[in-house]
Amino acid sequence: TDPNGYYELTVDYGWSGIVEPNAVGYLFDPNETDRTLTNVTSNTVLDLTGYLEAFIISGTILEDDAVTPIEGVTVTPENGGGYYTNKYDGGGIGVTYPNGYYEALVDYGFTGSVVPTHNAYTFDPNKIDYDNVVADATDQDYVGTMLIFSISGYIKNILDVPVEGVLVIAENGGGTDTTDADGYYEVWVPHEWSGNVTTAKEDYTFTPDDPYYADVIADRTENITAKLDADIDGNGSVEIQDLQILCGNWLMVGDLSTGDLEGSGFVDMLDISEMAEYWQK
Repeated sequence: TDPNGYYELTVDYGWSGIVEPNAVGYLFDPNETDRTLTNVTSNTVLDLTGYLEAFIISGTILEDDAVTPIEGVTVTPENGGGYYTNKYDGGGIGVTYPNGYYEALVDYGFTGSVVPTHNAYTFDPNKIDYDNVVADATDQDYVGTMLIFSISGYIKNILDVPVEGVLVIAENGGGTDTTDADGYYEVWVPHEWSGNVTTAKEDYTFTPDDPYYADVIADRTENITAKLDADIDGNGSVEIQDLQILCGNWLMVGDLSTGDLEGSGFVDMLDISEMAEYWQK
């Protein structure tokens, strides 16, 4: 063929046979049957269409336990896998099946990267580079690690004093932490995690109380206010005003708000003893 794609063959009168186009990396239409001519006795026009050959890049993508397949990973060849793959085969993009297997397409001679993506995972390797692909490539495997996000913040009282030693738990498979001397905590949760973050320390209550998170897809920050149970008036310290409230409810049925610090159901000497433990703290 010349630069215009034109060709011309000469055959004997009455010739029968196959017109066979050949070009490295190309496939041709029509097929061989339609390119078979019988008893040629006049000039014949036979137009051909050439398609650059495409090759399959395939493999499996598993989680980092090397067992669990990851479904729904998009595997994308750079530049749509080449001109023809991009134009006729949707960019050669593959998506993993439930068993983690994928197939992507690229042009003959493809040079570039193939990149796996998923909104819940990072991958190792993060891409595979190819140079002049001239055959199918199998066992092009990746390992996916699920993204995790932090829920963090400070736990302090109303006077901005840090509370150390608060146990913080992200339920439903999340992490655990204990506040440090600055009142800081940080727990980790997996992608799209939903659940409560609970806080616990003896003789304290917390606001917000066990906050709920839904479908976490980014780091979150939550500062929490801690209050000593003995700080009945909630001003940040245990002092005479709290004792006055307790004494004013002496021997009455009550709860934390009235001075029943021990949880016995009424206010008595045990509650005064409890308050003394935290006096002016």
